[in-house]
Amino acid sequence: MESYFHDQDFIFREVLTLEQNDIKKMRNSPEEVYKLFNVKLKVNNEEILPKDFKVYDSGFIIYYKIKQEIEMKFDISCNNPQNIKRNYYSAYICEPTYKPQIKFMAPDNSTNVNTVFFFDEYININNAKSEVGEITEIVLPGWVTPRSGVVFAWESKKAD
Repeated sequence: MESYFHDQDFIFREVLTLEQNDIKKMRNSPEEVYKLFNVKLKVNNEEILPKDFKVYDSGFIIYYKIKQEIEMKFDISCNNPQNIKRNYYSAYICEPTYKPQIKFMAPDNSTNVNTVFFFDEYININNAKSEVGEITEIVLPGWVTPRSGVVFAWESKKAD
């Protein structure tokens, strides 16, 4: 575990389902990957820059060193491009998370976007989901346990 955490105070990891050639490209240009995903971490409204960024076969990990305070508010955001060969996108929550927000923008060629939730029973999904045009937003009211999330699935529009 010590080598995994690199003596860091905070890590962000993103698991990706990519083709092997895409993973190879990512490993060759981690700076471009970092820019593409646009990961931002704020602690008490102050942006924290990463100490290290590593690309692995299953995704990437960002390591941060932060100043410890008695009360800390974390806000992290990340863009996550979709694999265009698939007609679904999964957003998993792998760590206990407070009030997560998930925004999904359907691809241009999609129709019949369906949302499949797998959250704790106490979460009222009807109040958590809103849709504006092509964007579906999920805002959860409290703590969400690991192994929770949502899957967005759609059909591709047929060419005219």
